[in-house]
Amino acid sequence: MADPILRNEVAMSPVDEFDLRGCIDRQAIEDLLYRYSDIVTRGAWDEDESLFVPDAVLEIASPFDTRVEGAEAIRQYRAGTASFEFLIHTTFAPVIRLLAHDRAQATSQTHEMVRSLAGDATADGEPAALNAEFFSVYYDEILRINGDWRFAHRRCIPIYAESGALMGQALATRSSLWKSG
Repeated sequence: MADPILRNEVAMSPVDEFDLRGCIDRQAIEDLLYRYSDIVTRGAWDEDESLFVPDAVLEIASPFDTRVEGAEAIRQYRAGTASFEFLIHTTFAPVIRLLAHDRAQATSQTHEMVRSLAGDATADGEPAALNAEFFSVYYDEILRINGDWRFAHRRCIPIYAESGALMGQALATRSSLWKSG
């Protein structure tokens, strides 16, 4: 019998179906995290609700102290950034823990760059401009609903902010980024 190495055969251990399902689920959850970043960056709010379960919660800790409940309310809250000149949201280094066939937790880091136009107004009607760079950690509770992974609870902990950091020129409007193909 010929040597397996000479015949270009590779000895592989059988793949456990549970391990394979775990890999597929982790990839789908990672995709969910990246789709969130994509939707925020492009301002594609019509796609937003597909990321959340109907009674989802979005929390952003101090200094923002924000809590929004419900997928529609989250979409409306995030659509409030439509007038921003740009908002770039980048997710990286996700760690995903599968808890059950329909439950998972994820931790990820984000880098956001946000600049609004000078014409935006504060709550008291005064013109205000937002020019900041943020780094945050997200803690997520994620559920599988009808075969799709969705956010049930997103908790954002800002860890660094720098104001006035974004001095460059915006080369594209957010509305020009809406098309994804």
